[in-house]
Amino acid sequence: MERQDTGDDDIDAKLAPVIAWASCLDRDKFQVHETTNGVFVQPTPPDDVMEKLQDSNRDFERFSNEIQLSVRYFYKTNGSDAGPFEQDELEAGISSARELLADPTSFGAHHPWDLPTVIAATALESRLLRDVDLKEESLAFAAEVVLKVSEGEVPTGLFDFEESYFEQGADRSAARTLPLLLTPTAAPLRALVDGADDSAAIDRILAAGLHLALAMVNEVRLHLARGLDNVWAAPCVQNGSCHHQLGWEIAKATMRDCRLGDWDREMGMRSVVILGEPIAKSLKDTRDEAIQPFRLDAAIRALAPAAMAEICVSDVARELLMELLRAQRRALGHQDRYDLDQRGTHALVTARALLTLARNGDDAPVYEQIDAYADSSSNLTNLLRGISAAAEETPERAATAQRIWPNVIRHVLELNNSEHSPFAGRSYGDLALASLLPNPTYDTQYLYRELQDEPILWWDPQALRPEVESWLAPANAKATCVDQLVSFLRPLTPQDQARLGLPWMAELVLVRPGNIANRAFLLANWLIEVRSAIYTTGLSNTWQQIVDALVVEGDSRLAPYSE
Repeated sequence: MERQDTGDDDIDAKLAPVIAWASCLDRDKFQVHETTNGVFVQPTPPDDVMEKLQDSNRDFERFSNEIQLSVRYFYKTNGSDAGPFEQDELEAGISSARELLADPTSFGAHHPWDLPTVIAATALESRLLRDVDLKEESLAFAAEVVLKVSEGEVPTGLFDFEESYFEQGADRSAARTLPLLLTPTAAPLRALVDGADDSAAIDRILAAGLHLALAMVNEVRLHLARGLDNVWAAPCVQNGSCHHQLGWEIAKATMRDCRLGDWDREMGMRSVVILGEPIAKSLKDTRDEAIQPFRLDAAIRALAPAAMAEICVSDVARELLMELLRAQRRALGHQDRYDLDQRGTHALVTARALLTLARNGDDAPVYEQIDAYADSSSNLTNLLRGISAAAEETPERAATAQRIWPNVIRHVLELNNSEHSPFAGRSYGDLALASLLPNPTYDTQYLYRELQDEPILWWDPQALRPEVESWLAPANAKATCVDQLVSFLRPLTPQDQARLGLPWMAELVLVRPGNIANRAFLLANWLIEVRSAIYTTGLSNTWQQIVDALVVEGDSRLAPYSE
C-alpha cells in the first residue's frame, strides 16, 4: 500500500504499525482511508445498502432538477422577468415532465402532477401565443396532460375547499390553458389529439371545460375564466360552429351552482340547485339569501371581456353580466352584517369587470354598483379599493380609472349629502371615506391579482385638486384619512407634496389635533421628509403649526422640530 510522506518522521513511525495492520484487513469487508492525519477504517456496506444509497443519490439529483424547474416555470407563471421560454428549454422541460409522471421523485415538494402540468401548459401557451416551434410528439403530450387534469384524473387536494389558494396546482395550470385549445389557431393541435379531424377533440375539450367550471375550488374557476380571454380575442368563425359559443357555455357553467336550496338533513347543510335556462332569468328569480356570491366571481371575470369584444356572444354576455352584478349586490347587501367579502376578493373581480365596461365610455354600471352600497360602508370600501387595485394592473384600466375617478369622488360625496350614509360605522365608515383618495395596494391585500408588470400609480393628485378640497370637510380630524392623504401624495416630488399637501393637511389636523397625534401612523415621518422642501414653497409657517399642534398633543416623534 502506497502512501504519501507526511514530512514528519516521528508521526510516520507512530503510524507505521497502524498502516501495517490496516493493510492486512479483508478489503471486501473493510474500507481503508489513509490521510495525512492518520488512517480511517470503516466496514464495507452490503451490496443492497450500496444500491439503496446509489438510488437515493440519483433520486436526490432528480429532485434538485425538479426544484430548478419549479423555480423557472412557477416563477415565470407568476409574472417574473426571467425571459420567455425558447424551443430547446421547452423540449427539455417536456422530457423532464414525462420522466416525473412516469417515475415521481420520493422527495417531491409538490403533487406529482403539479410541475408536469405547468410545463405542459407553458409549452402550449408558447406554441399558440408566441408561435414557438415544438415537436408534434411534445405538443401532443402537453395537450394530453392538460386534458387529463381538466377531466379530473388528478384528485382534488386533501385540504382544498371553496376559497383555497394555490396557483401552482395542476388544476389551476390546466384551467388557465385549456380554453386556448378551442381557438382556431389550435386546430392542428386538436388534430394531433384525436388523430383525425378535430371534431372529437373539440367535444373532449368542451367536456373538460365544463368539468373545470364546476370545480370545488373557486380559484380554479377564476383561472378558467381568465383563460377564456384568448377565446374572446379570436375573431368569429364564419363557417361551422364558433368557438365563442363553446366559451359561452363554459362561462355560464361556472355560476350555475350559485343557488342554495333547502336544508338537507342527511348532509347537514343546504343543498345546491343548478340554475336552468334561461339562466339570466333563473338568477333573477333567486332569492337574495339563496345566492352564494363567491360562485359568481368566475362568470363576472369571464363575461366582461366577452361583452366588449364585439363577437357573436357579446349581447347575451352583457345581459348575463348585468344580472350577475345585480345578484352579487343583492347577496352582499342582504348579508352585510356578516361581511362576506372581508378581504375584498369579490369586489376586486367586480372592479375589473366595471373598468372593462367603462373603457369605451359605459360608466353607468360603476355608479349602479356604488349606489347599491350607499348605506353599506364595508361593501363600498371594498369596491373603491378594488377599483383602485384593478387600475394598477394594466395601462387600459389605469387610464379608465383616471378618467372616471373625479366623478366617483363627487358621486359618493353627493350620496353622503343626501339621505344616504356611506360613511356610517365606527371603522368601515372612515375607511370608505378615506378610500376616495387612491392609494398603492399593499402586496398582501389580495390573494389573486392580475398584474402585468409593476403596479401602476395611475392617479394624479394635482388633477384631483377640486375633488380633494371637497373631500376635506367630512375627512377632517380623522386619522385614517390623514394617512390616506399622505400615501395619495406619494407620486409627487417632495416639493409638490409640500406645496399641495401641507394646506390640505393643516385643514385635516388643526381642527382637532388630539384626534390625530399618535393615531396617524404616516404623518410624522411625512412631515420630517418634506421639511427640506418647505422653504422653497413658502409654507414653513403652515408646517410649523402642524408640528407644534401635534407635539402639544403628545407626539414625541416631532418634539425635536417643535418651537
